[in-house]
Amino acid sequence: MDKIFFRIYICMAFAFAVACQDDFEQIDPRSILGTWEAVFLREDLDLDFVDTYVFFPNGDFLRTNTYREREGVTDIGYSYYLEGTYSLSGKEIQFVHEHELALEGGVYGPLESLPEVEGNMGRSAEVILSANHTQLTLEFPCLDVIGAMCGPPRVHHRVD
Repeated sequence: MDKIFFRIYICMAFAFAVACQDDFEQIDPRSILGTWEAVFLREDLDLDFVDTYVFFPNGDFLRTNTYREREGVTDIGYSYYLEGTYSLSGKEIQFVHEHELALEGGVYGPLESLPEVEGNMGRSAEVILSANHTQLTLEFPCLDVIGAMCGPPRVHHRVD
């Protein structure tokens, strides 16, 4: 009888270990270095909206939201600009915002026309990286404040 309970215990321990394996996954910080873009067609403007992250080896990052001609490569204007630092631990990335600009009215404009955003110090997100390291998804928790923008996470594709 003890052998049966022991075998059941071993099977349950193995099932638990396999089920929780993703919780302990480590992402190599070098695997996210470079430029990542998520591009969406804004049909109302007949323009592409581009959400870009650039991760540098020294722990700095840059995030921009820009607009381009459909299927183009040159940004024609900005709606958001953020510089800061990041740290990666396991599957969690912590962003510290150092210089943040956001367009208050309109759709896009020159970078120098974006006013400074005050008070946003940073956020953390779960990093999901495809097996071949060509797709990056950052899952941010929804902020529990009035007017918080919550939606599905964006899948960014490696540019370089």
